[in-house]
Amino acid sequence: GEAVKPLLAQLAAKATVAVRMLVARERLSRGAPQQAEAILAPVAKNSDAPGLAEARALYARALDAMGQRAEAQAIVQAILEDDQNNADALLLSAQNKLRENNLGGAINDLQIVVRDHPENEEGIIALAKAITDRGDERRARALYENAIKDLPQSFAVMQSYVEFLYGIGDRNRAMSSSREYAQANPASIAGWKLYAQTCERAQNAGCSAEAANGLKISAKLYFMDER
Repeated sequence: GEAVKPLLAQLAAKATVAVRMLVARERLSRGAPQQAEAILAPVAKNSDAPGLAEARALYARALDAMGQRAEAQAIVQAILEDDQNNADALLLSAQNKLRENNLGGAINDLQIVVRDHPENEEGIIALAKAITDRGDERRARALYENAIKDLPQSFAVMQSYVEFLYGIGDRNRAMSSSREYAQANPASIAGWKLYAQTCERAQNAGCSAEAANGLKISAKLYFMDER
């Protein structure tokens, strides 16, 4: 909104690279790549400094999301020539390969991301979806289950897992998984909403009542919500 613009302008002018990346990643996840690009451009544009590879890779992802795919791809290719394990560069490389129907190549890129950055939610979700598209639902399920154990507070991973479970017709596990997440993260408004949605899809009145009660409690603890 309008209130955010002065802060973003200040960040674009003065912020450290680490702060720029933190805010730009959040903006990109919120569907605001133009803001992410503006924050990163002063340190990433036309720069080949080795220490700025991470910022340039994220900058390339912002450009790609803005539709400037050729420029983004050129940046990523240059980064991967020097560092084949750069997470953001690999995520965009995988995305490009998926667009070209190169599922195997995309999976290879994403496997490197998950191997070297096991906390990377985007990598986990993208890899699970790619593996599912290849028809290996058992492996995708194992990837999700392991990720949930390693990242028990990750709403993004849980949300993706629930949709995966619905996709393979396992409604019971979808409901139990969302319930486990909500109970383990009682302050998560998003978690209780997800559980409520699974209850509604299952048309389970008792489940819905539990979810509604949990949502009321979580609203009082909103300051801990991951969203």
